[in-house]
Amino acid sequence: MVAARLTPVVVLAGPPTARGEAYGESARDLIQEAADRWTENIGRAAPVPITEYLTALVDGTGFRAAAWQHCPALLDELSATARSSGVEERTLFAMNLLDEEWWMRRRLVSGEAHAHCSGFGIPPRDGHPAYVGQNMDLPGWMDGLQILLDVRPPDGPAALVPSWPGMVALDGVNEHGVGVCVNTLAQLPTSATGVPVAFVIRMLLEQRHRTDAVALLHALPHASGQNYVIGDPAGVADIECSAAGAVEYAAETAWFAHTNHPLVDGHEGDIAPTDNGSQDRSVPRLTHLSRRLRDLEQVDPAQLGKVLTEPPLCRGSDGDPGFTLYSAIMELGTAPVLHLTAGPPSDHPLVAFEVSQS
Repeated sequence: MVAARLTPVVVLAGPPTARGEAYGESARDLIQEAADRWTENIGRAAPVPITEYLTALVDGTGFRAAAWQHCPALLDELSATARSSGVEERTLFAMNLLDEEWWMRRRLVSGEAHAHCSGFGIPPRDGHPAYVGQNMDLPGWMDGLQILLDVRPPDGPAALVPSWPGMVALDGVNEHGVGVCVNTLAQLPTSATGVPVAFVIRMLLEQRHRTDAVALLHALPHASGQNYVIGDPAGVADIECSAAGAVEYAAETAWFAHTNHPLVDGHEGDIAPTDNGSQDRSVPRLTHLSRRLRDLEQVDPAQLGKVLTEPPLCRGSDGDPGFTLYSAIMELGTAPVLHLTAGPPSDHPLVAFEVSQS
């Protein structure tokens, strides 16, 4: 059994520049360690020098221009984080291109990123609140640097945002009970001029209602194939997004599970039949998660968390090349609560965090 640890909480308050400065100063050592690990991993995986890779990933794409057009405040925050942490801004921006770097890398080298997720949405019913949740599956070399951002902007809702040092978001929930979970859909069309996933997540957490978040997903140009599980106290929804647009999978009144293959017809553009074999693991996870959710006699964080500890949902054992970085369960009542593990849920318990009101 791995010794339990606590997730460091970093408070980001004030306007964008102040939030970025607080991020860089409070988490400087963690961000520098994350940047070193990221650079080392790219050096192992890509057949070009890191400077050339950054040129292709950041300067040779429209990701930064898309972010500047749709969420300039987040770029200001990121720039301030880079300055105050001592990490070169181009590297920090590239670290935020988590999903985008995976499919950009596949243009240079073969293989799979082994970074996927299993998510769910449960509407309010029989006295329990709405829930959205997921296992966040990312490469094992990221372990040990899990953090939680407590974002408190002066002109929008406060939010709790699980992340990795230097990143603006991995998922999250805000004070209005808008919760966002994600899982990659690498089979769907991509675009080097769309808005990267991490920035989309933070934009969704600025919304006050689920319907506003869903409308935003339909309006944005997306860089990557990605499934978004969206919830608020009144219901849940599931939207599969790509460079070709957004398609709704689940009705607001229904519970659902989702992993890493598209579940809805109607996507435009070319759809790859598999993601270098990842779909072979995605289908069993979806089957297991769907069955376990259907069979639950009681819906609460403890029972949902227990489900997420089970293989094949909790990844990293029995030869599984994937790795579960953490579990997140978002309780979307009038007083939203984030239930979060500080590492793989098989080794770390859920800890409850209440969302502070701005």
